[in-house]
Amino acid sequence: MSGSSADDVLIKANVPIMCNSSYFFSKVSNLFSINNKYVKAAKKKGIPIFLDSGGYSFLMKNIDYPFSIYQYSAFIKKLKPNYAATMDYACEPLLIKNSTIKNIKTRIQKTVENTDALVNNYNINKYTTLIPVVQGYEYDEYKYCINMYHKKDLLDNYIAIGSMCKRTNKEGKQLLLKIIRYLKRFIDAKIHVFGLKLSFLKDKDIFFSIYSVDTAAWTHNYQNRWGKGRNFKKYAANNEELKKNFFVFKSKIDKLFKEMKYQTTLEL
Repeated sequence: MSGSSADDVLIKANVPIMCNSSYFFSKVSNLFSINNKYVKAAKKKGIPIFLDSGGYSFLMKNIDYPFSIYQYSAFIKKLKPNYAATMDYACEPLLIKNSTIKNIKTRIQKTVENTDALVNNYNINKYTTLIPVVQGYEYDEYKYCINMYHKKDLLDNYIAIGSMCKRTNKEGKQLLLKIIRYLKRFIDAKIHVFGLKLSFLKDKDIFFSIYSVDTAAWTHNYQNRWGKGRNFKKYAANNEELKKNFFVFKSKIDKLFKEMKYQTTLEL
C-alpha cells in the first residue's frame, strides 16, 4: 500500500512495499507524479518496491484505465520500481457488474495484449522486472489466460495471479492450487498472489508453492458493531494504531513460518 502513513510503518520495519499506481495519478492533470516521500524513503533504504497497475482501483470507478500503456510505461521508467505488474483487467463479479467490459474472455485478452505491449515495445525490463498477471475467475478462464501467455511467449520467471482476494477458504484454496499446477506445466516461475488471505497461507501446499503475496488487511481494525458474526472493518485511526496492527500481523506471519519450519522471509 502506498501514498499513506501505512508506508511509513512499513519503511521503518524494513518491509517490501506494494505501491498502487492510483496513488501517483492525478485526476485533475491526468498525469503521473513520482513526488512521493514514502517511495523516496524506501528507495534510500534499499527497500524493494512492487508497483501494481491499480487496475482494480481504477476499473471499479471507470470504464477503463484513465491512462495509456505509453503513460504507464513512462511512469515505470521514471519510478524504477524493482517489480511492476502489467495492466490487467481483474475479473471479480462485483467489478464486472460495474464495468462495460463484462465478458471475461475479453478482459483476459486485453490483459494479455497489454502485457505483450509493455514487454515488447517499451524497453522496461532494463530498469524493472515486469510481472505478467494471470486473470480469470473460474479455472478454465485462468487456463485460457495462461495458454494465451504461452502462445505469445510471455510467461516469465515471476508471474502474478489476480482475482483471488474475495475467495472462500475451501473453494479458493483448491482453485489456487489448480491454477499453480497448470502454470507449472509451462514454466517453473516464482508466483505472486494479489491480496491473498492469511488463512490461505496456513495451507502447506499453498505456502510452499508461492513466492510472495501482498495485503493491506493489517491497516484496518476489525470491530463487532452488530453482534456475533457481523464484523466491519475500519482503517486505523492514526500512525500508532497502524504500527500496532502491523506488529500483530507480523507476529502471525512469524508464527506461521515457525509452524511450517521453513526458514525464509515472506514478502508482504
